[in-house]
Amino acid sequence: MKGSLTGYQIADDIIRLLKGTPVASEARGGIYHGGQRPRDSQKEDIVVIYTTADAAQFQKGVVTVNVYVPDIRNSHRGVLVTDVRRCGELEAALRSSIDSLTADRSEYLFELREAVHTRRDDDIQQSFVVAHIGFRHYK
Repeated sequence: MKGSLTGYQIADDIIRLLKGTPVASEARGGIYHGGQRPRDSQKEDIVVIYTTADAAQFQKGVVTVNVYVPDIRNSHRGVLVTDVRRCGELEAALRSSIDSLTADRSEYLFELREAVHTRRDDDIQQSFVVAHIGFRHYK
């Protein structure tokens, strides 16, 4: 029996699967493991974060995918705000990408745990599109 996968292996698989999907084509940045995104990046980077998984023969768990979007200046007062238009475009691209991750492409089954949505991080003056993706690894 092949042992259960590690968190790094799971995240690495998801990164590999996301390459060539609509979100990878649409985002203007790189794809990184959690904790590896360049400090002070102002690009639309995709970050894949291992969240949790059991150690059963047929593993179940969750990964989180964040797509960072630099804030834009509000034309009225010049303050930084969420780029709502761009976040909406990337939300749609991420949702489409997750829908494309079918069992015929990998050893995983995927399902969204909640709607793809956008959050803001005031500390870095960026927003990020978020997807919590449930998975089952069946080999």
